[in-house]
Order: sequence, then C-alpha cells, then structure tokens
Amino acid sequence: SYTLNGGSPMTFKTQGKGLIIVFKANSSGMGSINVTVNGKTTKVNGNKQYTWGGPDAELGYYQDTTGDLDVSISGSGSFTIWGVGLIK
Repeated sequence: SYTLNGGSPMTFKTQGKGLIIVFKANSSGMGSINVTVNGKTTKVNGNKQYTWGGPDAELGYYQDTTGDLDVSISGSGSFTIWGVGLIK
C-alpha cells in the first residue's frame, strides 16, 4: 500500500487507455486524491457511504484509444492506495 499524506505527488509514465485506483474507503475520516493524467484531473474521495475501512475502486482516468499516460497523483488528508490498475 502507499499512503499519501500531502507532500510530493506520486508520478509515473505508462501506456494504456486509463487507470483504476484501488483504495481504502471508510464512511468518514478519509482524505482524497487528485489523479492527473495528461493534464486532466479527476478527484477520488476515500469517504464512501456504507464502507468500513475495506477496499473500494474508482476509475481515475479513461481515454478511447491506447496512448501515452503522464500520471501525477497528489493527496490531501490521509489516503491509502492499495493498487493502481492499468486499462490496456
């Protein structure tokens, strides 16, 4: 797992159509992240109704064709990423 608590963003480059973020979710007390890919930002919030600290997943980014993905993930609050799935 990777815990973001502010600070420097996680950055990487890859190729594909998009990203799925798997993260720790709870009904309160969780932070959020901004998933920025090729200049487009999606916010993923760890506070989810009816969750108790287990895994959840959201689409962080998607494009219709496979191409270069320049990824930056930055956080606010306490946010735990359990996995990043690449959509080929």
